[in-house]
Amino acid sequence: MVKFTFFILYISLAFSLADLVTVELNENFHLSWIMNQTAITFTFNCSFDGWCGIGFNSGMINTDMIILIRENGLMQAWDSYSFKPQTPAQDSAISGCKNDIILESASFTGGIMLATITRLLNTQDPKCDIVLAPNMVTNFCFAYLDKPNLTKFTQHNMVGSGVLKLGTTQANAYFNNPPDIISVELDPNFLLSWVVEDEVNLVFTFNCSFDGWCGIGFNEAMTDTDMIILIRENSELMVWDAYSTTFQQPQLDTGIQGCQNNIIVKSTSFDNGQISATFSRLMDTGDNECDKVLVPDVPMKFCFAYLDEPNLTSFTKHSSVGSGILKIGTTQDSSYFMLNPELVTMQLDPNFSLSWLMNETDITFTFNCTFDGWCGIGFNQAMINTDMIIVTRINGTIQALDAYSIDYVPPNGDATIPGCENNIVLESSSFVDGKMLVTVTRPLNTGDTKCDKVLNPNMVTSFCYAYLDQPNLQAFNRHNHVGSGILKLGSTQGTSSYTQGGAETVSVELDPNFSLSWVMTETQVTFTFNCKFDGWCAIGFGHAMEDTDMIIVIRENGAFQAWDSYSSGYTTPSQDSSLKGCKNNANMINAEFTANKTMVVTVTRLLNTGDSKCDVVLKPNMITEFCFAYNSESDLTTFPIHNAVGMGKIKLGMTQADSYFHHGDDIDGALYENHGIYMTVMWLCVVQVGIMAIRYFKWSFMAYLIHALSGAVVIFFTLASVYIVYKKDKLGYDALSDKPRYHSRIGFYLCTLVLSQAVTGLFTKIWMMFKQDLSVLRVSRRIHTVIGWACLIPALVNLKYGWEIRQNDTNLHTVYVFYGVLCVVFAVLEIRHRFGHLFMPFIFNFKRKKINRKSTITADKEMQDTFIDKKGLNHSEILDEINIKKSQWVFLDEYVLDISGFMQNHPGGAYMLKDVIGEDVGKYINGCSSIGDGTFPYEHSQMAKNLAYSLVVGNIAKNCNIIKPIEGDTIDWSMTWEIVRKHNISQSTVCVELRSNAYEVREKPKGLEWMGKHFQVEAKIGLNVVRRYYSLVSANLYSWKKQIEAEGIKCEFNAAQYNESSTIGSLKLYIKHYPDGKMSDFIYNLDSNSTIKIKGPLGPGLALTQLSSGLYLGFAAGTGILPFLDLAYSIWNDHAPTGFCLFLYVSFRSKSEAFGLDLLEATQKKFSTHLVVHINIDGERIGGKINDDMLRSQVGSRGVSRVWVCGPSGFNRWIGKMVETQGISREKVMIL
Repeated sequence: MVKFTFFILYISLAFSLADLVTVELNENFHLSWIMNQTAITFTFNCSFDGWCGIGFNSGMINTDMIILIRENGLMQAWDSYSFKPQTPAQDSAISGCKNDIILESASFTGGIMLATITRLLNTQDPKCDIVLAPNMVTNFCFAYLDKPNLTKFTQHNMVGSGVLKLGTTQANAYFNNPPDIISVELDPNFLLSWVVEDEVNLVFTFNCSFDGWCGIGFNEAMTDTDMIILIRENSELMVWDAYSTTFQQPQLDTGIQGCQNNIIVKSTSFDNGQISATFSRLMDTGDNECDKVLVPDVPMKFCFAYLDEPNLTSFTKHSSVGSGILKIGTTQDSSYFMLNPELVTMQLDPNFSLSWLMNETDITFTFNCTFDGWCGIGFNQAMINTDMIIVTRINGTIQALDAYSIDYVPPNGDATIPGCENNIVLESSSFVDGKMLVTVTRPLNTGDTKCDKVLNPNMVTSFCYAYLDQPNLQAFNRHNHVGSGILKLGSTQGTSSYTQGGAETVSVELDPNFSLSWVMTETQVTFTFNCKFDGWCAIGFGHAMEDTDMIIVIRENGAFQAWDSYSSGYTTPSQDSSLKGCKNNANMINAEFTANKTMVVTVTRLLNTGDSKCDVVLKPNMITEFCFAYNSESDLTTFPIHNAVGMGKIKLGMTQADSYFHHGDDIDGALYENHGIYMTVMWLCVVQVGIMAIRYFKWSFMAYLIHALSGAVVIFFTLASVYIVYKKDKLGYDALSDKPRYHSRIGFYLCTLVLSQAVTGLFTKIWMMFKQDLSVLRVSRRIHTVIGWACLIPALVNLKYGWEIRQNDTNLHTVYVFYGVLCVVFAVLEIRHRFGHLFMPFIFNFKRKKINRKSTITADKEMQDTFIDKKGLNHSEILDEINIKKSQWVFLDEYVLDISGFMQNHPGGAYMLKDVIGEDVGKYINGCSSIGDGTFPYEHSQMAKNLAYSLVVGNIAKNCNIIKPIEGDTIDWSMTWEIVRKHNISQSTVCVELRSNAYEVREKPKGLEWMGKHFQVEAKIGLNVVRRYYSLVSANLYSWKKQIEAEGIKCEFNAAQYNESSTIGSLKLYIKHYPDGKMSDFIYNLDSNSTIKIKGPLGPGLALTQLSSGLYLGFAAGTGILPFLDLAYSIWNDHAPTGFCLFLYVSFRSKSEAFGLDLLEATQKKFSTHLVVHINIDGERIGGKINDDMLRSQVGSRGVSRVWVCGPSGFNRWIGKMVETQGISREKVMIL
């Protein structure tokens, strides 16, 4: 404790002898310090309540920080460290670090936080504290939150960074104002720059636009000259400290006795054929033999030379050389390089030209006035506080007056003003042919600081002139001609210029690559764009691009242009000359592209152009919203979008002191944070729910609602949030580059796509529900899907970019976690979607509703026990349920499916499902049949079949009346049967006789419910499992044929061949052999004793429980005759009641393909009141196709009890439409 007390006393005593230094970080935050050789005390002056902090680095990565916070009313100071852009940690909480600051005092008065904090320069805490030193220059940042009554540390709402010099005196300290980088162009290929770092050190930079060597010497030539040479020799860049004693190759200082190398190389580069290097040396190296002492702001003799020859292998004689006067100033204005001078002439107006010749100390002016009277010049914009030289011819005598004007009154001679003196010498004068020619000389720096302006070679200054062209003057009178502008006092004609109009040159840096200068008078302003790149740069008098007057300069195809432009919105600005009621008011008066690749363009315009529509009225000292932008891409051939932008407020002062440009506030953190949160929730959560719903839960009515609602919410929030951010026009702080550029472009891309997604989604849904064009629906669905994925993937990438730009690691890591969770969830759902039928069949059982049997269906208990499995109903009962309650149910093999919720989500359109209510859809799902109307059979994927199982609401009762087990009373849906034999019953139809060791077909099945049903045959053919359906025929066709022959009934159609069953209880399947049919060809080629897997009987069939009186219509094409043969056989056996009549239309392509016609023909002849058969053979034109008139004649006025249709897809839909025209309701029509 005693040691600590003495330490504090020592520091206090040391500080009492040091200067207090203050820098303004911004208008609300001032930082002061006082230091000695061991410690420093900072004073934080924060004009708000909240927190404020400083950091000794350019940002938050690996930064030593000190934070002052008023939390819960208590002032605290934290020694902190930031590893990355997130909340800094206090040093005391970091392993290996400790608190090294002392809060000396703290107060909060009048809304201002004031605190004094002390720390050692070297705290011996290398992990968390930077070592500070007097006069050190360091990267620096600050931040604060001006939010009162804090209860915890919260993210800043203001931040800044720059360069801080911890000077020990006010004059030797700065923030964000490092020493000027001063450049002089020695010739178009050689640019020399330097920085006067402090009182003893100089840093030079050579930029030589060639490969070879370049060097400078601090003398007029090579005799006794201190030199520095940059050379690329044998592909190696080197900087030599050299000395030349005569006109021969210089020697390295290290090779001269008593001399040494005093150059410290900081960097070298060889890029695009150009060599450059940065190096430092002391002004006074102490090497008196070989090094010249360099003194800032003192002109000295100077020379340079270079050789622009690539791939040097040794030092060779120069190809270019020059000499003159160099002044190594501490500012750009006080520095110059003047080539060996020449006479320069500037025509001020037609009657007055001014010439000059200068050396390192003096300048000689020649006034050439083509009149008699007086003429004068002044080194300011007008007559206020202006150094003047006036030449008069009064009473025939020419005189030269060194004068000074303090106001708009006749100037006074310097010799008459106290503290001033005459500093011009009249060298010569003449008056010939009415013209005055006068030469005067004055020192560049007269030492008369009160009345004479210091002139420098290559300086740019405000300038004015006046004259009176009145002969034979008797006294000095008021001028009748006057002008002002900008004069550049070069040492050669090429380095000199005069621009009419202007005042003091004012310059502001918009960003490190773009500075703007102007000279303003009472009527006009002249802007100079200094853009350190090749491309375009622009300024605008407005907040951003909405209703903004702009001036754009562009170097396009190597030529400069200046455009007076107007931006009405966030699009390419229009030139004023192309807008109605506007005109071009910006005139380019000078443009050049310098050796160091800088565009320097001068443009002038009136303050008030009279163009009220497109030009803003400018005024001296006005403060206005301001923006700028540029594109630094070289070799432009078009006007591209900017790659850097900024905005703020500018004061267009007439002097440097009255002018400024303040960058706008930092980006609205809360707005962008909310934007990121909204987009993360939308694209990482909400839209994923919509995608999952429509892909994996399509069977549910809610899937579409969830998908549509989530999509609408995502689209709305995306467009709204992007619009709000876009209106802000911050565009990633001051520039759009790299990730901010990618992020914004992806955002705009998404805005376009989500609108397209909404349109295609709405179109697809309308078409799906109300239209019947599958081709259009397929295209729209695929477009909608492709756009969906094209939105989703870039959106997820953009979330990553967005949070990286915000430097919010917590949210970024959360996004990464959700990426992983999404992948897992999608993987699980996709596996279930594709393979769920293999390992989760029990899931479907839980979803089935209980379908209650109606006891009124039949009173026959034996029939109930026979037909109805206790777990379900038979098809007839369910069809009654469908017809009575209008349930939207279909059959799929042994299941009942409720398609009411799926109908609007069916990819093929709702109309397909509406047309198949009450049918067995297995034939459609397995690609056996199509819905008709130009569509082809489509084998649905396993995913579609899995989805179908999700629609199951009940089981179909197993039908035990047609097949019985040989042992026991259990029947499985799937069975294996063995082929006994195959024989053709017609040219294209084969009868496959099957037998089983476990089952047999009843010879006389009970009831009628089994009639017309079918069996599913399943086989693995190649890599695919193929399923096809074949109709059940219980009747013994061979026996039936024998009965007909026994009764002597003659039949026209006798081509079919029916064989006696070889096995009692065998099952016969009648299969048409298609040449390219997968299943029929497979079965046709199977040998006897081969086994096949069948399931059934399935489907509603004819859905008869008994034969009742009424008119029944049947339509069959080809093998579609099979479901009707058992019904016809029942009629043959005289089981049809009185009043029962079946009209059966049968169609075959040819007689050779026909079968069963003889059986139907004989039955019709025997029971003509019960069976009417119309036979059509297309190939032989027998019978003719049925049409509306034929059908109408059969139906007449009678009501139709039921209609059955069985045939190819097109036939089924054709008949369906035909019977519909007869007024027969859809409920009575069954497609088998």
